[in-house]
Amino acid sequence: MNRLLIFALLLSLLSCKMEDPATPGLLVPKTVDQDPTLPQLAINGTLLQWKPSVKQLTRCWC
Repeated sequence: MNRLLIFALLLSLLSCKMEDPATPGLLVPKTVDQDPTLPQLAINGTLLQWKPSVKQLTRCWC
């Protein structure tokens, strides 16, 4: 029984990977300033993230 507990403890300690919390995008998603692949609008020198709605994507200008 003791070997099983020691094995479980060692396995749980060695299975964790240390990450730097200061890495952008690790704790919260990246912003438009950090990720150029996001859709963005530049208004008055400020980058804003643009998320089109379903109505905007399916609108027909017939």
